[in-house]
Amino acid sequence: MSEQIMVAQQVRIDHFTKWLEVFRLRNQKAETVANKVLDGWIPRHGDPKQLHHDQGKNLSAKMIEEVCNFLEVWNTRTTPFHPQSDGASGRSIRTVNNMLAKVVADDQRNWDLHVSSSCFAYNTAVHSSTGLTPSYLGFWRELRLPNDGVEPGENERRVESHTEYAQQLKNRLSKAFQTIHSAHKTQKHFYDRWARANVYKAGDRVLWLDRKTGRGRCMKLNRPWRGPWRIIRRLGEVVYWIKYEGNEKVSVKRRVVHHNQLKRFHDVREPDTADNNSVDPEEERLARNW
Repeated sequence: MSEQIMVAQQVRIDHFTKWLEVFRLRNQKAETVANKVLDGWIPRHGDPKQLHHDQGKNLSAKMIEEVCNFLEVWNTRTTPFHPQSDGASGRSIRTVNNMLAKVVADDQRNWDLHVSSSCFAYNTAVHSSTGLTPSYLGFWRELRLPNDGVEPGENERRVESHTEYAQQLKNRLSKAFQTIHSAHKTQKHFYDRWARANVYKAGDRVLWLDRKTGRGRCMKLNRPWRGPWRIIRRLGEVVYWIKYEGNEKVSVKRRVVHHNQLKRFHDVREPDTADNNSVDPEEERLARNW
């Protein structure tokens, strides 16, 4: 069993190099997360230009916002219930979890002892999007592996001069940029095959896709489309601010959602209300300040 009981893990991944680090946390409080950013990531890798994270309350807390303002870091977050907004981290977490599942004890209580070795394996493996290892793109050299002493590989090749070494780095970085660009085009092609642009204007009534199910309810029998909601403001090309106008009791009456979670609402009982595009000025003000 681990000597230090850890209840959570926090994953950070560099968008370009794909370098992954997992920090073990005793709790998920905003103060703990902020300390890991200041004491864990920045002293080793420097101040990032942008911090992109999910909708977790600890990362959306005012303390994190103040830290980002102090460090002049652009703080952004994903759209609610839209994990594709941070797909790189999600895919990396799944990979690391698969590694941990193969080495963890039967009682699953020592998982935190294997986090570092799993990250090492991830960072020294060739990434499909770059064609190079995250360690090479991050440190401009391959990390020495445990078996390199027995079977010397590419890590052991000598270079004649600093000039030759710099040229090799330049060639590999150029290759990485080309591979990433090609991977992005391929991923966009496959995504766009099924993507449909849904454009709404302020005042439109819509239904929202709610994937959550209540306790004791079956997903297969669930009716996921909730509403009606009214579009208050378009916050970006694919993001909308909406307000609930239905009769059911809901916990949150205002949401920021992705366009692929919406569809147009047609009220056959009240045809005149569907054309009412008036928007409360107070709602408009709140949307501008979001």
